[in-house]
Amino acid sequence: MLRFLQPLWKKRLLRARAHRKSGDVEAAEQLIRQVQNARPDRVEVATEAAEIAAARRDWDLAIERWRTVIDLNGAPARLRWWGSRLAGAALAWLLGRRGDTKSADAKGALRAYRRLAETYRWAGQLEPARQTLRDALAQSKAFSSRASSVRDHSGTCFVLSNAHRGWILEKIARVIAQHVSNPRFVYLSSTAGVEEIPEASSYFFMHHQLLCNALLAVPSIWNAAIHCFYTHPSESYFVHPDHVPLFLNEIEHTIVQNSHTAANLCESGADPERLSVILGGADPTVFVGHTRGHGKLGFVSGYYERKNPAMLLELAKAMPEEQFLLLGPSAEEITHGAIYWPNAAIFDALMSQPNIEYREARYEDYPRHFADIDVFLMLSKLEGGPIPLLEAMMSNCVPVATDTGFAADLIAHGDNGYLAATDAPTKTFVALILQARANEVEVRETVTRYSWGSYGAAIAEKMKEHPRR
Repeated sequence: MLRFLQPLWKKRLLRARAHRKSGDVEAAEQLIRQVQNARPDRVEVATEAAEIAAARRDWDLAIERWRTVIDLNGAPARLRWWGSRLAGAALAWLLGRRGDTKSADAKGALRAYRRLAETYRWAGQLEPARQTLRDALAQSKAFSSRASSVRDHSGTCFVLSNAHRGWILEKIARVIAQHVSNPRFVYLSSTAGVEEIPEASSYFFMHHQLLCNALLAVPSIWNAAIHCFYTHPSESYFVHPDHVPLFLNEIEHTIVQNSHTAANLCESGADPERLSVILGGADPTVFVGHTRGHGKLGFVSGYYERKNPAMLLELAKAMPEEQFLLLGPSAEEITHGAIYWPNAAIFDALMSQPNIEYREARYEDYPRHFADIDVFLMLSKLEGGPIPLLEAMMSNCVPVATDTGFAADLIAHGDNGYLAATDAPTKTFVALILQARANEVEVRETVTRYSWGSYGAAIAEKMKEHPRR
């Protein structure tokens, strides 16, 4: 319909939406109240009103409005252009919908549940958020009975986002795929773009955020076998870390990267029978050992605040006699610029420190740079792995690492490396670095069994052990 023929309430709705998207949420709120007075029964009106309240961070009002959206999505369905409930009910009867008086808009209903749970999350009301997620999962599972159970692909569909291209998650997916039959890869436009997921008989989600979004938005996937790779908890995601087990308990199996994470998930309610800890992999024919002598202290990563680059700067200042190497990915291999070191706010401060050398390299060239490192620094506040720790140890570098990710699974403190608390002060790391300098253990020999081949085969075996329930 041409815009000038649209009713006044719809024009105001579009203007309110435009104001919200432009950031003028107060003007949007004034308009949406007028529209609500005119058409309180329209789902699209209630949805926009809830979005505006959330944009204003008026959590109580947003919660009230999302509840209204849920109620409207569950209201008796009728064709409004027939003008009455009676006409709509009669047509429903003729179309064979006699027993189904609920709205067919499963997508809208599930989105409202998701947004309500998200609003509770940001409002700090975690128990209502948990219950809303339970309700949402139950609704999605119920909707799945209406979805087709016919699968047009007999193999496993690996689900990633575009942001994962060139990243370690894509590498891991490719390694697993070598051990399963008929694999295919799907790259979503974003972690929220799960409606792009095609039908398949089996799915492997390479990030639990993708899994959570998909279970709440794509009911048809409940009719397939589902496996997931869990990275690490995130406080910035709409699902609180303690609530992720609600989703993991609904699928066949989840691969966890380290013992710490598995214990935390189980403490939050995850079924231990549905989890397996499988440590990472590296290629021992590529990351070969080297003789330590007067090598550098190495920090290998893209830029993430959780990697604690500020501590790297502090250590460089505290140990001016040492030479530090900051090794990051080359610009052409990065799909999102936020992890590129020259874009980081701390980069200039790091480069002003005379004993820090910065190098960019393609991944295949990393082994020759590891040969210049004697002590590998992992200073992170939070990790799932990381794989560079394993690659460094395979290169015979002595690790000084915080106790996060699989560091404690790989490192025997005082033997093949050293562990520190994630909040350890600078002086603790300085003392451990000095010990690492004097360490004569052949670190490589303690990790050569963690090859990519054995890693992919172990995960594929878990998939076979846990078919669709």
